[in-house]
Amino acid sequence: MHVVEISEFGGPEVLAKRVVPDPVVADGQVLVEVEFAEVLFIDTQLRAGWGQEFFPMRPPWVPGTGVAGRIRAVGEGVDAERIGTRVVARTGDAGAYAELVVIDAPEAIDIPECLDGAVATAALHDGVLALDRLERSPLGADSRVLVTAAAGSLGHWFVPLAKAAGAQVAGTAGGPHKRAAVAALGADVAVDYRRDDWADLAGGPFDVVFDGAGGAIGRAAFRLTRDGGTFHAYGAAAGEFGPTAADRGITVVGVEAQIASGTVHRHIRAGLDLLTRGLVRPVIGQRVPLDRAADAHAEIGDRAVIGKSVLTV
Repeated sequence: MHVVEISEFGGPEVLAKRVVPDPVVADGQVLVEVEFAEVLFIDTQLRAGWGQEFFPMRPPWVPGTGVAGRIRAVGEGVDAERIGTRVVARTGDAGAYAELVVIDAPEAIDIPECLDGAVATAALHDGVLALDRLERSPLGADSRVLVTAAAGSLGHWFVPLAKAAGAQVAGTAGGPHKRAAVAALGADVAVDYRRDDWADLAGGPFDVVFDGAGGAIGRAAFRLTRDGGTFHAYGAAAGEFGPTAADRGITVVGVEAQIASGTVHRHIRAGLDLLTRGLVRPVIGQRVPLDRAADAHAEIGDRAVIGKSVLTV
């Protein structure tokens, strides 16, 4: 089978297509023929060697941690009727930029035939993190919420779900076209964070902040968080995470916050339900063939993508 490997730390050009032996299905496992492999922003950062204190990766490795596809074969102890079933699955350290993946059977979660497989991949990580952070931040009609990097894949969950809970939502994004995308998600206020006065335009103070930008934007967003509010630092698009230390009685939920495996599965299923019912509508900003994974990474690095990226296999 073909995989895409990171041969060394560096730019998108270090992504190389390789031929490797097909994986072997062991007891309790399933073999999935991949149709879509999700590409996360963090994939591009890890490729460049960023975040070793959090993610000590060493080349070569197959990047990616989530796929959608069909079960081609099953190991001993797995119901053979699952063969042919459409599933999404987290692949963990095994990687996802591949034509075939082997995973433990419970990790393969069925998806309805009516749901686009590329869209379904959004439940694996974006949906899990969004639903977890929203559970940690009960929202109501009087809540004020700020979402940074709101045109990204997670913003497509946070903005509509916070709105559905009755909150007033402000979202930030870089550039007029991304600002328009945030407004289209239903944000009450959509601000271009490239403006020097973006924090004034966003308003505040905010009861809850979901920060996917980090860096200077994250620090500014922290200042907009009300005393006693909640600040979620889950992304580092600017190269570093936002504030991780509590101040002014603010509860900080950082990237290190753990989600139990049982909770992960519950959130994936809940996310798939939201996607199927159209209550969350992620934009698939690019669908790129597996052998052009480097192009997908380059587009993400150039901040040219709205929403989610997937590789087609």
